[in-house]
Amino acid sequence: MYKNTSGKHVGECRINILRPRACFLMLLAAFAALVCAAAVLTVSISAAFRISASDRLYTCGQVDASSDEYSESARERLEAFDADAVLVLGAMVWGDRPSYVLEDRIITGSKLYLDGFADAILMSGDNQCEDYNELDPMMNYAESKMGVPRDCMLCDRLGLDTYTSLIRAKEQYGLERVIIVSQEFHLPRALYIADKIGLEAVGVSADLRPYGSAPKSAVREYAARVKEFFKLIQEQ
Repeated sequence: MYKNTSGKHVGECRINILRPRACFLMLLAAFAALVCAAAVLTVSISAAFRISASDRLYTCGQVDASSDEYSESARERLEAFDADAVLVLGAMVWGDRPSYVLEDRIITGSKLYLDGFADAILMSGDNQCEDYNELDPMMNYAESKMGVPRDCMLCDRLGLDTYTSLIRAKEQYGLERVIIVSQEFHLPRALYIADKIGLEAVGVSADLRPYGSAPKSAVREYAARVKEFFKLIQEQ
């Protein structure tokens, strides 16, 4: 008797075609789920940072370094905080000149110091290598443009990142209470780190102008918050 096996061959062929497609779809679904989980985690961590800093962060509307104005509540709270030092966090320099971001931090930090909210000003930035120096432009600007006496400035040339600047402010310089000066997008992370390492801190925003790098910096900040969150867990 003749036996027709063509149907069986066709079925096997269809199964062989479908298997790779099914595997691809499963991998795609797994990747999408992973991306969604990472997005949820990032948003959750960022929200935790913002909430943690909400009552310790002064915006430009409360402290306007461009016009020397303080809201009444901001002035009272900053005076009551009785900071040991104003901590100005480093940023990019253009040769021997501070970038606009860094310039605004220096202006804001210098005015806070000169207005008597702290007994010292700590400039913290990257000068680990001879060919890159954030500190001299910071100190030169504060002295020549803002009138801060150089002998009133503390200088940390190993403030390579936010965490290092804060831990060194506490451990190397013996500070207990600091006013951290940076842009508003950065301050929630700085204040969160300070809280976790046992450094009392408030933050003052140095956003004195729009920045072309703002969108890129905001995206990078999300990644930095996630990285810092897990780093602090590991450190503890």
